[in-house]
Amino acid sequence: MSKYDSVTFWVKLVNRTKASCITVMINDEVKHCDGFQKGKYEMTSNISTVFLRIKHVDLSDSGLYLCGFYQSGRPNFNVIHLHVKGSDELHDDMDSKCKKESDGIAKLVIVVLGSLTVVLVMVIIGLVVKN
Repeated sequence: MSKYDSVTFWVKLVNRTKASCITVMINDEVKHCDGFQKGKYEMTSNISTVFLRIKHVDLSDSGLYLCGFYQSGRPNFNVIHLHVKGSDELHDDMDSKCKKESDGIAKLVIVVLGSLTVVLVMVIIGLVVKN
């Protein structure tokens, strides 16, 4: 058992100067930070991966997202750039809108999984070198 709580969090960089907390997960309990709707942002995790699901993605969701976690009492960060493309289509075209939302989420998940894979490989290499 670790002497440290498992703390993971998602932060969004706003206006290039301010980091705004979206969600924090301590052990298995998720809490939403002030100003971020529980229904719009959903944070989940499994043994090796942390996910941030953004429902009803729009242009204002574009930006830099940071996934942070503590490992052995030290903070680690992964940076993800989410770019939501604009649309000239009518807003009542639900199939197109849903596809765009899922495309943005899929790209975010791919970036998160890739980043976490790199971190995992670095940890494994560190453990091998240490022993």
